[in-house]
Amino acid sequence: MKSKINHLADYREAPFEKEHEIGVSEDFIKGQIRHLTRSGKKTVTPETIEKGDVAVLSLKSGLEKFNRPTVFVTCGGGLFDAEFEAQMIGHRSGETYTANVQGEPVETTVKNISRTIFPEPTDAMAEAYCKTQDGFEGITTLQGFIDKIIQDELSEQRTKIVYEIVESIMDYVLEHSDFEFDEDELKTHDEETMKEITEQLKEQKKDLETLSSEEMETLFGVGNIDELKKIVHSQNEWMIAETLWAMDHYQLKSEDELDFYAWDFLADHVKENIHFTEIKEA
Repeated sequence: MKSKINHLADYREAPFEKEHEIGVSEDFIKGQIRHLTRSGKKTVTPETIEKGDVAVLSLKSGLEKFNRPTVFVTCGGGLFDAEFEAQMIGHRSGETYTANVQGEPVETTVKNISRTIFPEPTDAMAEAYCKTQDGFEGITTLQGFIDKIIQDELSEQRTKIVYEIVESIMDYVLEHSDFEFDEDELKTHDEETMKEITEQLKEQKKDLETLSSEEMETLFGVGNIDELKKIVHSQNEWMIAETLWAMDHYQLKSEDELDFYAWDFLADHVKENIHFTEIKEA
């Protein structure tokens, strides 16, 4: 590469949080266990609404969202409105009551309530399910299944935290280093990137030159081509800087010698200096 490093910050000086708590909630475990029991589930009609029930409601109010003749709401799911859903609990089918949302009254009629009941999980259910899942081979008990999903979830949380820190270290190093970019090299990357974008748009039967500002905003988060070119230029500077750093770390003469695992040394650095505490729900 013609671009070069004038000064490279030491990645070991990048600050990051060393102590992290991880854990698996009871709700997560229950949700995973439902994979075992889903085939045996049944729907019943309860007398009153409880968390998790689906209610068919009629709503009247001055708020557009809460003025509907029919709406299906899962109580406690938070998908419709957490404040409103909390007030659904305990009400009966056929009942009309007044909820309060954003300081506004909402006349609510409960048309119907349905509840999904799952059977109690068994070792046999766990064994049957695990036979169909990669990585679960040999598990024959419910407890074995639970142990596996907890182990996998904690591992995923650790990995997510480590690689979020890796990204923060990369940002730190690149922001605190000094690179001398070759203009011709950078121009070539910019032109190649814009060509790729143009070709991708053609596959979607779109023309970059004729996109509206709204389409530009939707596709690229910018209002026009000039702004897009600035972003492309900045991203290519970042990409070249990352490549130079990796080549310097491994003492390589060509970027072709780099592989997919070039940043493992950063992950190893984080893992050596981080501590996880597993917490359990009370």
